[in-house]
Amino acid sequence: MSLLNLFLRQVTTKPCIFSAVRATPFGEVSQVRWATKRAGGSSKNGRDSAGRRLGVKKFGGQEVGMGKDHTLYALEPGYVQFYQDPQHPKRRFVGVVFNRDDALPIPPDQPKPRRFDLVDLTTLA
Repeated sequence: MSLLNLFLRQVTTKPCIFSAVRATPFGEVSQVRWATKRAGGSSKNGRDSAGRRLGVKKFGGQEVGMGKDHTLYALEPGYVQFYQDPQHPKRRFVGVVFNRDDALPIPPDQPKPRRFDLVDLTTLA
């Protein structure tokens, strides 16, 4: 019995899932290893997007507008103040005042200050 037949008999009798024996035309025997993991498919759930940074987590108050992405912006020029409304004690509000010494929130029995009230109409005539 030739050495090649002995080798082939020994290789073929052993259960081997991950390799194959191949004879070359020159009488040599080579063993080919297959991958132990098959080719992986694409996953459907393997993506993730970055969270949106929506700025300060506050509510818009007096003279403050809110964009569709919850961006707060001032409607009038002035000083920005953070305050808590007594009607909503768990909420933090952002408001704009015209004078640095003004306090928010404005009591409901007082009129709200307007930019037009700060202009002296007697000097315009």
